[in-house]
Amino acid sequence: MAGETNQIGKVLRRGLRKRCPRCGEDPVFQRWHEVKPACTACGLEFQSRESNCWGFMYLSTAAITGIFFMVMLIYRPPSLFLGRTALFFLGLALLTASLPYRKSVALALDFLIDPDPKKPLSESGHPRQD
Repeated sequence: MAGETNQIGKVLRRGLRKRCPRCGEDPVFQRWHEVKPACTACGLEFQSRESNCWGFMYLSTAAITGIFFMVMLIYRPPSLFLGRTALFFLGLALLTASLPYRKSVALALDFLIDPDPKKPLSESGHPRQD
């Protein structure tokens, strides 16, 4: 169990560093938020996994929005216009700046759930151990 927790932590740290979740060698992105087709070091496909990330991206965006909503309820700015304007631009900047990190962590979580999507499944629904 401890080894499994170490593995999860290692994969998530690689995701936060925007590195390949399998080997940690190659960057996940070829540009700011454009996912590479695959890792050049170990061959793990990234683009085929990108479509599995929409749920995490949606939930992480909702969480960031919720944080800003809580700030709106707690902090009362001296000027309503100034407060709304600052909140809008800060929210936009945070969502934009965190996009590659959130997407990379989503790819790492997808890797944890399904390490080898091309491996055929056994009758029990788990990848075969050939």
